[in-house]
Amino acid sequence: MEPFVSSTVAAGDAAGIRLRDLRDYERFRVVQHDLGFHLTVSVVGLYTVRSIPQEDIMPVLLLAAKAVAEEHPNLCLQVRGGQDDTLHFVHLPRFDLGKMVVFHHSSPVRYNRHNSRLERVEKMLSEESNTPFQDSNLPLWRMTVLDLGPKDDGLHATELAVNLTFHHAIADGKSGQAFHDSLLRALQQTRVTSGKPNQLGTIVETPSRDPAPALEDTLAYKTSWMSSVRRWTLPCLQPEKLGPAISDHRWTGSSFVPPSGGNDQTGIRLMFISKAIIDILRRRCRQESTSVTALLQVAVATVLLNLFDKADSVRCATALSVRRFLPASAGIDETQMGLWIDAYYTDCSRSQAFREAPHGPRPNHTVSWDECRRHKKIIKYHLKKGDCDLSFRSFHGEPDYATKLRDRAGRQRSNSYSVTNIGVFEASAQTQSVLKALVGTRKWELTKMVLSQSAHTNGSAVQFCGASTVEGGLAISLNWQRGVVSDSKIDSMRDDLQSLLECLAQES
Repeated sequence: MEPFVSSTVAAGDAAGIRLRDLRDYERFRVVQHDLGFHLTVSVVGLYTVRSIPQEDIMPVLLLAAKAVAEEHPNLCLQVRGGQDDTLHFVHLPRFDLGKMVVFHHSSPVRYNRHNSRLERVEKMLSEESNTPFQDSNLPLWRMTVLDLGPKDDGLHATELAVNLTFHHAIADGKSGQAFHDSLLRALQQTRVTSGKPNQLGTIVETPSRDPAPALEDTLAYKTSWMSSVRRWTLPCLQPEKLGPAISDHRWTGSSFVPPSGGNDQTGIRLMFISKAIIDILRRRCRQESTSVTALLQVAVATVLLNLFDKADSVRCATALSVRRFLPASAGIDETQMGLWIDAYYTDCSRSQAFREAPHGPRPNHTVSWDECRRHKKIIKYHLKKGDCDLSFRSFHGEPDYATKLRDRAGRQRSNSYSVTNIGVFEASAQTQSVLKALVGTRKWELTKMVLSQSAHTNGSAVQFCGASTVEGGLAISLNWQRGVVSDSKIDSMRDDLQSLLECLAQES
């Protein structure tokens, strides 16, 4: 087979200053993108805008985005390389932000209904999730602004959905929060003297800066003694237990289906859980000695096992931010953009999910709190292990990711669903300082946040992505590859999960 050549980064002699080579995990993300197996990640901020003329909103956003691009080195990156050269990052010293920021004006119809606005955000995310990065003269991110129209609060405010879409090789979900933190700060400080975007300087010019360090460069290879014992003894004693066994009755959607190349590969559904309900569930989780993330894992498992009554188990892949494990010498915190994530896996059988009713379906208004506590213990176990046994190291030394990915076609998936919860957005100390100075006169408020991403052709059958703000409760997006799960089943998952969480809150 011919060596893999990145289509994102192909040939091109566009200006760019060569930086470091991509490490294994970043290289895997590039191959995924260029095969169409996983294209983008999106983080949407819902902003309320007050006391700004309509014609000034777009110029302010452009100037603020320019300031953010100048702040974060990874927002000036492209990738070069291919058949005759190692994949490597380049710094783009000059690019036109006007080609990367798209503004969609509000419809003449006034969208007062919550669902209508939700559907418009879903449509925007669907388009972004199905659009790869193809212009090698631009960095690996873009911004889409959706005008949702007047906000019904009697204060003459406008609501905007500001969506950051990025290539997974340069950033992770927490990076999206860092972007919006910088953007919120820049929006408060930006003033325009002209309402005409074409009179603004949209060219970003920055000196060459190193990209954020890769996981492989910041974490030494570590394994726990238990992992080492298993690695050396299982091949001799129990070779059948090398790697995760896949039950014939575990629900995992359809087998791996290669991307069709169409523009509707990824489906998106959104749901919002109000702050009042989330506050109640947090209190209940504390009483039950568990956490909201563990509850979410078990709630989704319960919904799936109710929905697919012939399945005997489900497996969850949970994203884990490893920023907390990075050494202080790396200088990395929550305000920076980069790729610092890993994952761990948990199984949930029907008997575990339905402990009080093992022979029948659990009603759609309750979960097994024992199972929630078990999942909380698993979370604590992985946090306690720290940087030992991280799964991203399995990418080390693989010479041909493309062939490995293509060869999975037709095989059964290992994972039923994945959960990515980037948690509550809290402004950084620098942004808080700016906001405090503007109390009573702030023109931009960040009220909600949504995390979404393209379907993983080689990953879980359906992805549940969670994000929240202090003011706005929890937003959950369901992402899936069309054809792997039917749209009607996805709608049932969303409705059943919403009903389950609301019933738990009422019960509490």
